[in-house]
Amino acid sequence: MMALSYEMDADVLVIRQRDNVEAEEIRTLMDAAFSSIESFKNIHLLWDASEAPAQASADKIKRLLQLALPLSGCIAIVVSNKLQYGLARMTVAYGEQIGLKIQIFDNADLAKTWLDSL
Repeated sequence: MMALSYEMDADVLVIRQRDNVEAEEIRTLMDAAFSSIESFKNIHLLWDASEAPAQASADKIKRLLQLALPLSGCIAIVVSNKLQYGLARMTVAYGEQIGLKIQIFDNADLAKTWLDSL
């Protein structure tokens, strides 16, 4: 099983993280995903990290959000434990500083429902 995978679900880019990944792996995946998107207008991001170990640095979080900047939509992050939630809160705080709207969820279906309602 791949550590990172993506798919488009209507206007939502869904990325699933199942293991620890390096920033370069994230950039490569985002480049591949972006090459399949015709227009970035109103494209949302759902990052499902619920199956991944909770390891990230502040630097990696900033890089991820900088990679997501071309998307004009919102970001939903799915987590499964308190450590992931804490890291996601850091992501939200940094994202707000650069103008991104981010919400944290413990369920991918709820995250998708939120993104679909926007």
